[in-house]
Amino acid sequence: MLRGKVYLVTRRAGYNFGSSLQAYALQQIFLHKGCNCEILDVKEMRFRGRMRIAMLNFIGLIASIVPILKHIIGSRRYNRIVQSYKQRQKFDEFNNKTLIVSKRLHDNRALQRYIGAGNLIVCGSDQIWNPLSFNPIMALSFANSDKNRLAAYAPSFGVQEILTRRDEIAYYINRIEYLSIREETGALLLKELIGRDVPVLLDPTLVVNRDVWNNIEKPIKLRDQEYILCYFLQTDIIPHDYILDLANQSHTTIINVQTNYSACIINGADNRSDIGPGEFLYLLRHARYVITNSFHCCIFSHIYNKDFRVFSRFASTDKANQNSRIEMLLGIFGEQDRWINRSPQINNKEYVSEENMRHRSLRFIEEIIS
Repeated sequence: MLRGKVYLVTRRAGYNFGSSLQAYALQQIFLHKGCNCEILDVKEMRFRGRMRIAMLNFIGLIASIVPILKHIIGSRRYNRIVQSYKQRQKFDEFNNKTLIVSKRLHDNRALQRYIGAGNLIVCGSDQIWNPLSFNPIMALSFANSDKNRLAAYAPSFGVQEILTRRDEIAYYINRIEYLSIREETGALLLKELIGRDVPVLLDPTLVVNRDVWNNIEKPIKLRDQEYILCYFLQTDIIPHDYILDLANQSHTTIINVQTNYSACIINGADNRSDIGPGEFLYLLRHARYVITNSFHCCIFSHIYNKDFRVFSRFASTDKANQNSRIEMLLGIFGEQDRWINRSPQINNKEYVSEENMRHRSLRFIEEIIS
């Protein structure tokens, strides 16, 4: 067993359900192995993003204590501002109280001093290596491979080709001794970039026991027991007619969960912008149907054995196209038919079973900590 400590570098900011919950799962994997494990609090967001959040929080605070603003800016806009403010507070509480996180470390020097020597530094999972927003810290640029063991657990590029910063990305990733990846497209990219064959592992949310999710679930009062849960990340492709037809046929209501970056309104739905990670899990577990374009929403729908339907988030010609993630995920589940508007180019190839991939993923964890 590892004598030192495990330090994790992952994405958990940005008020995204998938990011926060995968960070929690990754930490739980190591904690359940008896490791002393901590997430390093690094700058995930650029200055402009942090300023935007600060401004939105200030506006939300003012709106929440001056309700008369509802009559000035309109009830729908007012409710959206106040609900989003409450949602960010719930995310902050989850990140600060549910996760074990270090103090804020502002630069490479602070990171190097903090981690010391003789420890295991792990980056992963999620799209930490997406070339469109690549941050060298997410590839452990600050860590000295002579003093610490470096590993990557199931990170993702998120895209099917790397068009920018190829040499920089290749340099930092090649320093990592224990490499793995989350998608087969990523494995092919790594082979092309650095000439190394790496194992494809499960997203950490699929590795932990289901009881882990039940422990952090937060019940909320529901108006109706039979409902369709909708959750869409940024997209222009919202299947309004499909959702309304399913609701009419199944005699269910619609709950539409939104975050800061997915302000999608569905007419006739209970549009909720105040849902935190724990409440999101509760809504998923009790939904009759789930309709989404989110990678992690698909995962939790599968964990809870939900009847879920998937729509593409990106057009096939989009340079930021991330549909291959969904393709592989549904292939592992053997549930490709859940993709409603799937491209005819997507094939039903054979994938390694979920259980075999779970064993492979746990063997990788055992290898890097032993």
